[in-house]
Amino acid sequence: MTKVGYFCTAGHTELGGLNAFLTKINPRLKWVRCFPTKIKEAPKLNRNYPEFPAEQEGRTGNKLVNEMVKRIRAFAVHRQFDLLLLIDDLDCRFNGSELTRENNFDSIQQRVNEAAGEVVSFEVLYASPEVTVYHRLKAL
Repeated sequence: MTKVGYFCTAGHTELGGLNAFLTKINPRLKWVRCFPTKIKEAPKLNRNYPEFPAEQEGRTGNKLVNEMVKRIRAFAVHRQFDLLLLIDDLDCRFNGSELTRENNFDSIQQRVNEAAGEVVSFEVLYASPEVTVYHRLKAL
């Protein structure tokens, strides 16, 4: 089974349902969230949903790319997966970030490869507008 490690923002939609959404789209892949990371394990009886460190919220655009690159360097996550996937809702477009879908894939790929010290199988999926990534995920 192909293992895909994905990085996304810590929004309610991404945390609450993205893994189930990805699994429904392509159940042949093993989807593993690499970022954001949770403080507690899965919820138990009478316990709230897992909490995420406040500093992980709002990662989009270059902040999300920087977090991914940092984790590749520190933890060699690229060696645990067949594919790394960056899923960005592009909310960064509201704060003037320079990350755009048109011109950044090559530069992000280069940063990922440099952090890993090797060529890494990598994709970027922009969910703006939401759920436009369906056909690409289905084809993986």
